[in-house]
Amino acid sequence: MASPASETLSPVLYLPHGGGPLPILGDKAHEKMVSFLKEITSRLGTPSAILFISAHWEEEIATITSGSHPRIIYDYYGGFLLKLIKLNMLHLAIHS
Repeated sequence: MASPASETLSPVLYLPHGGGPLPILGDKAHEKMVSFLKEITSRLGTPSAILFISAHWEEEIATITSGSHPRIIYDYYGGFLLKLIKLNMLHLAIHS
């Protein structure tokens, strides 16, 4: 007998990045979002997959990149770029 859909499907969350790379730059206005994100797995469990969709990348056809350690592709420039490069270096060091 098949299980009801509510028992077999995981919750889906949509998280926009906001102005700039929300919420990783320590902006005081993002504190509630950061708190929510830190607690979400304790409420919903660890996700089995994470899907990122970007409107900042264009290809002739739908394109998928994947991997166990995907790199960050920067498509913007500005004052927060150096902070993000440092964050990426930390990510690479942790996952090496």
